[in-house]
Amino acid sequence: MPWPLRDRHWLIRTSKNRKLAEATGNEIWEHHWGLADDSYARIADIARRNVVDNLSREDFRRAVILPRNNGAWVMTKVSENQTLVVLHATMDMGGMVPDGLVARSTRKQLRKMLTKIEADSDTAYANYDRRYAIYRGDGSLIESRQQGE
Repeated sequence: MPWPLRDRHWLIRTSKNRKLAEATGNEIWEHHWGLADDSYARIADIARRNVVDNLSREDFRRAVILPRNNGAWVMTKVSENQTLVVLHATMDMGGMVPDGLVARSTRKQLRKMLTKIEADSDTAYANYDRRYAIYRGDGSLIESRQQGE
């Protein structure tokens, strides 16, 4: 991060809301995340073992560990060519970061992310293959065209 801010580190656990998918006939999918309870210890171990490029013990020592990061993506089909995508998230950047900077950065990153999702939506299925597994809201595998043909 630019001076005078320090880098932030976090480790999240993700899961699917299978009960919601089952209750809606697999029509509404929710994929949520939250900070792992053992974030600090696991990130410290990763830094100690030097398994991630550009994450040294010193980088870890200087960084701020996020105190809060949770949320979810919720998706449901609206029509044959439309999907409603809802994102809700709560994050505490930790340390002393001006609220205005956080708000501007969040809006910019969210706009970039949603623009990329929209741009990729027309080609995502064509690029999906056996090397990357994608799962429905109920946890079942979505087969690639190569597997399903």
